[in-house]
Amino acid sequence: AYGLAGLRIGYGLGPAPLTTALNRARQPFNCNLVAQTAALAALDDEAFIRQYAALCDLNRREWSRFCEANGLPYFPSAGNFMLVKVGDGMKCFDFLQRRGCIVRPMRAYGLPEYIRVSFGREDEIQRCQELLKLYFTENMG
Repeated sequence: AYGLAGLRIGYGLGPAPLTTALNRARQPFNCNLVAQTAALAALDDEAFIRQYAALCDLNRREWSRFCEANGLPYFPSAGNFMLVKVGDGMKCFDFLQRRGCIVRPMRAYGLPEYIRVSFGREDEIQRCQELLKLYFTENMG
């Protein structure tokens, strides 16, 4: 919910044997000062978190409606993205990428028929959904 994925910062909780093993495996300088500063600022900005969570809820509902209206299976999500079943995920990824819409193919994660659609601005969502419709018109119709 903090929108800090690009900074690669996070935390984990677990049993002492697990956290001890993870701590032994980590790099000595595994988190830079920029990421730490951003994380501290994000933790203090409760209004942003509420606003961003509400936006994710709205995007999740919009993508769910789109998938259901177009007969696309999807994995329900609690995050800021959704996995959508599109047939050949790499082919769909290439099609969308050539048209300026960036999604992530899920083949490397054992889901070759899926793409990951991250939530964004309303205009980005509409553009991606229009391109998905075009993809299916050109490839399945």
